[in-house]
Amino acid sequence: MTKERATRRFAFSAVLAAIAFSAPIAAQAQSSTPPLSVDEIRFCMCQQQQIDASRPELDALRAMVTERQMSLAQREGEIEAFRVTVSPDDLLAQEQIKRMIYEANQIRDMLRRDLTPNYYAISRTFNETVTVYNEHCANRRMIATDVNAAKSNLACVVVQP
Repeated sequence: MTKERATRRFAFSAVLAAIAFSAPIAAQAQSSTPPLSVDEIRFCMCQQQQIDASRPELDALRAMVTERQMSLAQREGEIEAFRVTVSPDDLLAQEQIKRMIYEANQIRDMLRRDLTPNYYAISRTFNETVTVYNEHCANRRMIATDVNAAKSNLACVVVQP
């Protein structure tokens, strides 16, 4: 056997040994986290219910905000396109532009006053709930009998934002 081949074989053996020794350590580290208790499982189930209950409202509000933003952008584009064609002497066209500007301002005010702050508040609450769930519940072991016990008398209060 050549020296180069012996070195490669030794390196390969060292890699295999490292893998073999690290696997039990990784498994041991994973199993050192205790499984969730019945109360913790209940908490996690309630958090999941809160997330599931909030998601449709958040999605609907997001769609509404997006639709109003697109509507506003379209209205502003129409105003600008109409403005360049209007003669300063055409009072009827000027009144039409004023109406269009008023409508655009109404949409803008609705976004600023109602929709956007409401969307951000619901989104913030939703994200906080998801963060709590991820910190306490995600990737944690649950024992089936404890899950069944938690389900048997689960009483969650789903808070609507």
